[in-house]
Amino acid sequence: MRRPLQTFLTILAVALLVSFAVPAVDAHVPRARHYRVGHAITLDTNLLSTSGASAWAINDYLLATTSLPPLGKAFIAAEARYGVNARFLLAAAMHESAWGTSYIARRKHNLFGYNAFDRDPSRYASAYATYAANIDATARFIKDFYLTPGGRWWGGAPTLRSMQRFWSSSHQWGIGVSRIASSIHLHTFAGSALEFTAPSVSGGLHGGDQASVQLKWAGGTIPAGVEFVAQFVPVELDADAVTAVPSTAANAQAGPVDGVGGASPIIPASTGPAPRARSMARSITLTVAAPSQPGSYLLQMDMRDTGGGNLPAAQRVRIPRVAVRVWGDRAVSVDVEPSLDGTGAIVRITNTGRLAIPAIASRGETGVDSADPILSMVTVTGSTGSADVAPVTLLSVPLDVDLQPGASRTFDIPAIASATGRTMNWLAVSLSVLGDPNVLAASLPYGAWMSNGRDATVQADSAGQ
Repeated sequence: MRRPLQTFLTILAVALLVSFAVPAVDAHVPRARHYRVGHAITLDTNLLSTSGASAWAINDYLLATTSLPPLGKAFIAAEARYGVNARFLLAAAMHESAWGTSYIARRKHNLFGYNAFDRDPSRYASAYATYAANIDATARFIKDFYLTPGGRWWGGAPTLRSMQRFWSSSHQWGIGVSRIASSIHLHTFAGSALEFTAPSVSGGLHGGDQASVQLKWAGGTIPAGVEFVAQFVPVELDADAVTAVPSTAANAQAGPVDGVGGASPIIPASTGPAPRARSMARSITLTVAAPSQPGSYLLQMDMRDTGGGNLPAAQRVRIPRVAVRVWGDRAVSVDVEPSLDGTGAIVRITNTGRLAIPAIASRGETGVDSADPILSMVTVTGSTGSADVAPVTLLSVPLDVDLQPGASRTFDIPAIASATGRTMNWLAVSLSVLGDPNVLAASLPYGAWMSNGRDATVQADSAGQ
């Protein structure tokens, strides 16, 4: 007789322990359904999902429907931190706060009615320093206690149907949140016809300049909440290029790139979003900081969400990259084009730096005791491009005047085929400033293939010095 009694007491004890450990769970609770971006949130949608929403779109929605401040960044950050769908969080906040108009929302920054017990909601509701703090704390609370197995109010699935069993006394809370979530319209770039042309950079750039960059596109408008960031990706820095090529300037030391080491570092153009001004429909002008190191770069522009975060993958629109030259304080560019008769070339040297390039140094100016002045020399040679064949000097003349920033000098190179004995030549253009290889050390001689004859063409090998 004692054995059945012991068995009964044991079963009763286990049942009591289970009932106090976790809330009762209905074995017939439906499984959570996959959330499809942009579609309805039903009672059985998995709330631990990615909304595909952007902060700028949530801000637009709040601006159009409430008097709340921009909170899109806070909702998206909560989703990223806790994995709780931002569209659901937004709908729950709107449902509980009557679109931000409730006393608790206005006075306590409490959008979710957290701790607003039925006996005295205004008294017991928690107060927060900011709406963002409330969104973060509530998202974490929901994740830990409602949407995670073993949580205090885990109802069997990470869904509204399970949550509403314990969230409110009416047990209808999830239905209201579902209706709001499904009615919220958030703008998106997904499937849009936005198409950017390559950015254009105004004027020559020097290290540390504020560059004016114009972006143009077709296919729609871009909201003010969308930000842009710029990166200058090094292709070849002048200092690195010089150390890689044997020349009189090869002793120039290559230094770090803005403190970034390693191969192909990415140099941020600015620490934050690029300031922009709308110049016309479907065109904006951005201001970005150029890198400090002279060289060749690719300018990469990207659209970012409000607050600088990445846009959802489906909303990202490619912006073509563009080649950009950043000049040093002492630098020149070289252009070569065929002469009108097709037998020669026109060489133009332009001072692209900030400082004047001197044409001549007087006696004693350079510390060299010589009766002859030291000149800056322009040299043009023609060769086959092979080290086995000596180049032919086509031009060797001094600068006649100082070359001021932005100024150019043009030189005529006639009858190249007659001078070299070849109809195809590799032209090399260089400028030696006062015999000092360090003046333009961070530069390389310009090269171009020159084809002589009536159909003369020039194929440049580099953008210039």
